[in-house]
Amino acid sequence: MTRLDSIKEFEEFYKKIIENQDSKKHIISLSSGTCGHASGSIEVEEALKQAVIGYEDKIDLKLTGCHGFCAVEPNIIIFPEKIFYKNLKPEDAPNVIQSILKGEIIDNLVISENGTKYNYID
Repeated sequence: MTRLDSIKEFEEFYKKIIENQDSKKHIISLSSGTCGHASGSIEVEEALKQAVIGYEDKIDLKLTGCHGFCAVEPNIIIFPEKIFYKNLKPEDAPNVIQSILKGEIIDNLVISENGTKYNYID
């Protein structure tokens, strides 16, 4: 990979990646840094791998480093919608997959503050 030496180069690189993504597929980005591992992301990963079987043409699972929300690990971001789910447990995996397929939000997995739910991340 070519070294990126400026923010502009990074933005151009990012734009190319986004343009080349399969727009028909959803991507589950599982935070899998040290904080995620300590909080159970390995078990969530295994459960998501099992739950996605049969839907590989519609959903990809990608592991990433920390998303920056260590206090609510394990967490995922679902693209292209940018839906953010927190404190996942392995038993949440089937519901996550079904919610993606149905275009629904799982209310108890989104961040909320003072009664306001934040379904999306930007």
